[in-house]
Amino acid sequence: VPYPFPPPRETPRMGYGTLNVNVVEASNLPSKDMLSKNDPYCKLDLQGSTQAFKTKVISGGGKTARWEEQFNFNIIDGNTQFLLSVMDKDKFSSDDTIGSAMVDISNLFQTNGQPVDRWVTLKDKKNRDAGQVRLIFIWKPTHSPAAAPAAAAVGGKYTNPLHGGPANPYVNTAAPPNPYAPPPNPYQAPPPNPYQAPPPPPPPAATPGLPPGWECHRDASGRPYYVNSVTRQTQWDMPSAVFKP
Repeated sequence: VPYPFPPPRETPRMGYGTLNVNVVEASNLPSKDMLSKNDPYCKLDLQGSTQAFKTKVISGGGKTARWEEQFNFNIIDGNTQFLLSVMDKDKFSSDDTIGSAMVDISNLFQTNGQPVDRWVTLKDKKNRDAGQVRLIFIWKPTHSPAAAPAAAAVGGKYTNPLHGGPANPYVNTAAPPNPYAPPPNPYQAPPPNPYQAPPPPPPPAATPGLPPGWECHRDASGRPYYVNSVTRQTQWDMPSAVFKP
């Protein structure tokens, strides 16, 4: 017997894997101090989990800030958004919230590891625009869809770092073994630990052969990618190989 109504569509689900978030910069931040400039920093809180990180404070940043800090979130099936907040650090009172936004990440699982460069608009407590933050996402699935339920069951038990703190050493965070995985290659370097936030990367160094306005960055695995600081374009290929003079 056919349905009298079309069946409801399911909300996209992330599955299980690691989401690398590069907090690059902020612009057009409204001032929260009467006699001094903002001292901004970012907070990232993954909804439905205990995972939360924050960037360093940019003293005297004012309306702009540049962090270029990367954080790894351990995603299980059902984590689809996180809260992004930009705060103003105060010495003699509680920190002020400059603006915040709920960021949807449910569509990132379709990117196949390609970096996604996105500007997120912040809102203040009165729902007014409060600047923008530039984020670069890289999604790395860990398991096939058939293994996702078991992986989610294991991943749901872990206690994750809070604001960059150490993970709980007494909780097993290992993913279940894949019986179809090839044997390990003894000549291949081990992959980076997805459960440990990497240290802040150094400022991008000038790469010989890059056209003006292009910067070379590296993702969590060390793979280089290139960002145009003017157009905000992000790509894997070296620009000199794409845009010939």
